[in-house]
Amino acid sequence: MRQTLLYELTDFLFSASLGNELKQKKMKQFTNVNLHTGKLSQRWYISYKFLNPTTGKLERHREYGGVNRFDSEKSRLEALRHTMFARQRLLESGWSPYKPFNIEKIISPEEQFTIIESIDKVMENKKLYIKPTSYVSLKNRAENFKKFLKDNNYDHFKADEIKRKHIIAFIDQRVVQNDISNRTRNNYLIDVKSLFSKMIELELATINPCTAIKKVPVLTQKNKAFTNEEMVKINNWLCENDTYLQAFWRFIGYGFMRPIEITRLRIRDIKLDEGIIVLPPEIVKTNTGQHKLIFDVFRKHLEAMELHKYPDDYFVFSAKLTPNSKPTTRDFFTNRFKKLKDALGFTENHTMYALRHTVISNLMRNGADPLQIKQNTGHKTWGGFDAYIRSLNIDKPKDLSDKYGISF
Repeated sequence: MRQTLLYELTDFLFSASLGNELKQKKMKQFTNVNLHTGKLSQRWYISYKFLNPTTGKLERHREYGGVNRFDSEKSRLEALRHTMFARQRLLESGWSPYKPFNIEKIISPEEQFTIIESIDKVMENKKLYIKPTSYVSLKNRAENFKKFLKDNNYDHFKADEIKRKHIIAFIDQRVVQNDISNRTRNNYLIDVKSLFSKMIELELATINPCTAIKKVPVLTQKNKAFTNEEMVKINNWLCENDTYLQAFWRFIGYGFMRPIEITRLRIRDIKLDEGIIVLPPEIVKTNTGQHKLIFDVFRKHLEAMELHKYPDDYFVFSAKLTPNSKPTTRDFFTNRFKKLKDALGFTENHTMYALRHTVISNLMRNGADPLQIKQNTGHKTWGGFDAYIRSLNIDKPKDLSDKYGISF
């Protein structure tokens, strides 16, 4: 019963087409739903009070909704919130725990969307608020999910009829057919989960079937910083074989910018007279605008690009190897960098972005002020910056032989 109760709530999403007077009357018969959490060893539940029609007293009702089967606080809390939302909607729609409730009376036919229609409505909403590149990626996976639903005759299901087993079957299919990595598999799960989260927000669903699906382990491969010797080899190779890639490379090393940000950078964003590069919010990962100081060592390279000869709205980099009205992609430079890696025998962990780690490590070892480094990296908090610095393994453990006070 605990497991099914959570899903029974999903049958009652849409509010009744009740008049305001009746809604207000019903509202007086119950209290708002509250969450009750604690340690994982304890039982989590929601509670509310409803007016007993026989005794005329507000009586407490407690429901678990199957949430206690989850083994993490995050998953349990998310499921409990969905349960709370669904029960609150029921109460506001005129439902009573003391008498049968006919769902057909509160859901009109035009409100009953299929899962395919719900996905389409979500994508229409997502397009208004997420970045174009993020939308394209999500759209692709949403279309794959829709195809899976149609191929398996699930396309006529309502959103709340899609269960965990359907999501797992879809993801497993992608793994088998496309031989995708664990990281990509997890990304599919994240995107499908976001679709259902938005459905809940848009009142197209009340439960997210992805909540209890766990991610699979991913072998983290960090971007490997370059040694001084490797940097010399790279610069020599770039000078001889690809000066355009070298110009792009400098924006990472001197501007502390991400490759995707550089591809979206326009000439008007580089303000040489003010000594800054202005990154608009729409091209920054955190959706917040940033100012990058133009170091003197970088200024001479920017001046050599003669960007003033091109319109201000042109992108700094393009597939034409000059500023252009059409931007290039990150893959354009990734593919060029692969030629360098192949020629110099670097591994997959040696990426263009690893130059940023290399520069920051070098600055730290040379005694640069951490505050100034943080201002240039764009970290918002010292905690985030400190975690980033520690991830670079700049400081090697010291020999503690002289500190031992025992022998063995």
